[in-house]
Amino acid sequence: MLALLVARGALLPAASAGPARPLFVLWLVLTGLPLARRIWRRLTYRIGVRLFLSYLVIGITPFLLTATLAFLLGYMLTGQYAAARLRATIAGEHERLLQLAIAAAGGEWKEARTVLEEGVRRAAERGLTLEWVVREGDTLATNSQRQGLDVPLWADEKPWVGAAAVDDLAVAAAVVKQGWRVVTAFFSLDVAAARSLVREEWYEARFVTAGEQSPGGFNLQVNVGGKGKEEARPTRGEPQGAPGMNLELSIGETKRAKRGEAEGGGNPPEVSDRDWLDTRIGQGGGLWAGRWVVWFSILAEAREWVEAGKGRRVVALLRVSPRGAFQDLFASGSYRLAEDVMTTLRITGGVLLALYCLAVALAGWMIVTIARSTARLTRGAREVGQGNLAYRIPVKQRDQLGDLAVAFNRMAASVEGMLADVREKERLAQELTLAREIQESLLPRTSLRVGSLDVTAHFRPAAEIGGDFFDVIQLPDDALLVAVGDVAGHGIPAGLHMATVKAALATLVGEGRRGTDLLGRLNRFVQAEGAARRMVTLAVVEIDTGAREVRLTNAGHPPPFLISGGEVREVEATSLPLGFSWYDLPASATVSFAPGDLLVLYSDGLAEVRPPKGEPFGYEGLQATLLGAAGSAAEDVLGACLAAVEEHLGGAPLPDDVTIVVVEHLASAETEEVRHHP
Repeated sequence: MLALLVARGALLPAASAGPARPLFVLWLVLTGLPLARRIWRRLTYRIGVRLFLSYLVIGITPFLLTATLAFLLGYMLTGQYAAARLRATIAGEHERLLQLAIAAAGGEWKEARTVLEEGVRRAAERGLTLEWVVREGDTLATNSQRQGLDVPLWADEKPWVGAAAVDDLAVAAAVVKQGWRVVTAFFSLDVAAARSLVREEWYEARFVTAGEQSPGGFNLQVNVGGKGKEEARPTRGEPQGAPGMNLELSIGETKRAKRGEAEGGGNPPEVSDRDWLDTRIGQGGGLWAGRWVVWFSILAEAREWVEAGKGRRVVALLRVSPRGAFQDLFASGSYRLAEDVMTTLRITGGVLLALYCLAVALAGWMIVTIARSTARLTRGAREVGQGNLAYRIPVKQRDQLGDLAVAFNRMAASVEGMLADVREKERLAQELTLAREIQESLLPRTSLRVGSLDVTAHFRPAAEIGGDFFDVIQLPDDALLVAVGDVAGHGIPAGLHMATVKAALATLVGEGRRGTDLLGRLNRFVQAEGAARRMVTLAVVEIDTGAREVRLTNAGHPPPFLISGGEVREVEATSLPLGFSWYDLPASATVSFAPGDLLVLYSDGLAEVRPPKGEPFGYEGLQATLLGAAGSAAEDVLGACLAAVEEHLGGAPLPDDVTIVVVEHLASAETEEVRHHP
């Protein structure tokens, strides 16, 4: 930006002239507008600045509009009041002229001249140069120096008074015809007459004539022309635009005729009135006292002296002092009403100003409070954006911004709580993952071989931590103990209880406990865990490959399936689950287990698998699946069961833990030591 300003300053002298100037101006516009927009955005970034500018515009604009309206109204009223005063003064002079003409027309010839001379003297006392022309038959008398001046030809029996045009100069005249005598009294509406008529000091006047321009229009020429020049005359009959009144003003001096004798010749002396309209505002006493209000008033139609037509108007140009007009309007004899009016206006203005200052103070207070509230919200947003969720916005006021701050604090607290929950869930998820890894480490391998026995297992919990478990323990004399259990429930409590039961089972087996004695002691152990109070089902099979038999001891667990000779049958030995009070020890069942036979142990979650709106897989479905896989190896049988379960679920989640252990009695023994996981 600084480089742009430097380049602009360097190119400005070179581009100030010549054909490159328009391009340079265009470049200034194209670069200046974005710069101004950026500066404006930076200046109005704060909401307090915007509010201040808004209040400023709203507060000042009515004052400006009202002041403009008041100025225009006062300007027009001041000019119109001066025009009314001038018209009243001229009306009084018209009345004097008419009375003088009537008096001169009614007496003898000598008496008429005496009356007129007396009128001239009285007019001179008022500063007016009165001229008169009297004709009676062929006799003409006048005191005017205008050559060839005669009474108007249009004089009739009816007295007339008004404005007339003599040698393109407007005059105030009265014409009275009585018998053969015609008396005309008039005075010129020139600078001297204007000064004499307007005695007040608060306004001045000048009289001009509007010459006929075209039908329906006039051409007004104000002769205040330069020193030593002839008086400008209106040009008649030359169109100068659309019909209307045109003002052609030239600043300088005017001339007036001097009182003279009848039909005299020569040029009248000049009366200087230089630069009358060229007045600065407020000159001579300031804006309030100076005569700077310029106004005009169309007084009357001026009849041509030598013609009967009416084609001109007399226009008064006024220059008025507002203060003088005000004082003259409210003057009332010795009692100066203007002073009381001004005092009233001052008091009223002071009260209104005080109210306005109070409103400004209130608006300023509102701006400050809104700006502070907005600043607090901005700071809170920045703190939260930087990760400081513990930051809370102080609430000072209960307004909309205060409610927004309260909502912001609640949102920050909610976000902080949600993040804490997320962190807690992540911690729990990590702990569950670790617990699952620990649980899986407690279970034996899912595929192993012990002598002529091939063991294949599958464990899939419904949650992170399951309640199912299985164990494979090698016994003396090449025997093998396989156990499948199910702790009621899911999650960490069920998993911990499962680990306890599994450890107790391994301990009792290590002590030489078998069959019903094993489950009886294990039941007393589970009952002793009073805090847990969880039901445990358990199926324990002891496989003796030498005797080719399997002995089952079951505590409420689903019965295993034996696949032998292409048939599938259940091995039943029922009892209550572990954790209940037993009156008798559970029964045991012994079946043969020849080479090629398979024993399938499972948890109830396998049979209870069901889709959201379907039937459970059931024991019949499991038995049918096993029957279809009869004659296959242990791994194939396990795969068939899992495939059937997945198909039945249709992608739905498991409702319960699923555990399957398939033990196959192989025809040839390949001894492999079992790794036991206590």
